[in-house]
Amino acid sequence: MKIGYIRVSRDKQTTALQEDAMRSEHCERVFTDKMSGKRFDRPEFLKMLDVARAGDVIVVWRLDREGAITQAIDRNGDLAGRSGN
Repeated sequence: MKIGYIRVSRDKQTTALQEDAMRSEHCERVFTDKMSGKRFDRPEFLKMLDVARAGDVIVVWRLDREGAITQAIDRNGDLAGRSGN
């Protein structure tokens, strides 16, 4: 499954470009947080980790977003060890 993750730092920032990218990638589920990337307790990010299983693809809009995701996965658990439902 393709899972999209969108994050913007402030409520004033728009998610429109990221939403368009997730649609063009045909993501089945998309999770969105509006908070600092320095926080690792982002609610939608944690939900995404609960949903993601081995073999799933996590789609992000830009590589600076991917870097935060990699750090957060390292802190919150390895996806490779999860089995699919």
